[in-house]
Amino acid sequence: MGSVNCKDSKPTAETVEEVAVKPLNGTYQSTTEDDMSEYTSAVEVCKVDDLQENEMKKFNFDAETEVLVIKQDGEITAIGNKCTHYGAPMHTGALGQGRVRCPWHGAAFNTRTGDIEDFPGLDALPCFKVCVENDGKVKLRAKRSDLKKNNRLKNMVKR
Repeated sequence: MGSVNCKDSKPTAETVEEVAVKPLNGTYQSTTEDDMSEYTSAVEVCKVDDLQENEMKKFNFDAETEVLVIKQDGEITAIGNKCTHYGAPMHTGALGQGRVRCPWHGAAFNTRTGDIEDFPGLDALPCFKVCVENDGKVKLRAKRSDLKKNNRLKNMVKR
């Protein structure tokens, strides 16, 4: 099992990583997908000035898809706005450091990847590629298969 599962396990200085803050301009999003042919073309959803630091807002990606755009540590990320557990609107949840918590039952999701980090949710949220242009426009690209459903299965999970 390992010491991670042991009640007496405590993090040491060797296990703590420093995270560098990325610049606001450019394209970034933490995913394992590199094949951009599976993604939609870029859609402008807002401007950088529409978001304050440590703020999340709901925007429309298209007529059927709402996206949660988050600004934290000088970086803008975007994930699906509907909880995979019972469909709660995530923009009304609580934003923590690197995670957003569902307002209904407390499921927590990573703000960079959409991965589930705390139950009762089982599946991850869709994750959007973010591009911040020099003129301040925030543009998103979505994986086409993720637009058809509310959730996303992590690569290591098969059903």
